Amino acid sequence: MPIDLNSMVIATGASGNLSITDTSGNRLYSQDNQGRFSRPFVGANTFAVSMFMVGYSDGSANWTTPVSSGNWGKLPFGFTGGNGYLNVNGCYDLVNYRFTAPWTGMYLFKVHNYIYTGDGGNYNQYCHPVFYVNGSSGARRPNGNTPYRIRQYGFYGSYGHDTDCCELIYLTAADYVEAWWYSGNNGMQTYNQYCSWSGIFTGS
Repeated sequence: MPIDLNSMVIATGASGNLSITDTSGNRLYSQDNQGRFSRPFVGANTFAVSMFMVGYSDGSANWTTPVSSGNWGKLPFGFTGGNGYLNVNGCYDLVNYRFTAPWTGMYLFKVHNYIYTGDGGNYNQYCHPVFYVNGSSGARRPNGNTPYRIRQYGFYGSYGHDTDCCELIYLTAADYVEAWWYSGNNGMQTYNQYCSWSGIFTGS
């Protein structure tokens, strides 16, 4: 028998499932008889937990040089093809390649690039991946500094490998996050099909 607490309904099903809904019928919580719970949603298949996953550039099977030598640049994550694309609550901007936080709280971001240096005579090819918050590499960090990450330095040229950048960042509502990197040499390239960026709200 459902319990109505000031128009918030708590109900159990015949199999022991538990659900909580609000006055509009939006499911706030759902748990099955195995103790597993599902994401809350507002309306038909619109999940309340903001998250995104997007591919790199045009998603083609090509190597590209996203940032010229000695420069910082924003990575063009705007590919929506295939089955992996997500933009729950529409918080990711495909034009400006940025995620805008809908709520204040902690967010987890992960960007992945498959990288390659075409300069076989220079083993010092490298890049620095980092997340920019509100246009700054040091914003919203505990010490106000850029997390130092270096990728592929010391690897011999003409050899591709994976590089990841993963970070928990505390954001206030309307903060925006972008994936950037610094390129040490012109030969540093990414393979479009093997690159992606994702993020999710983990709680306030």
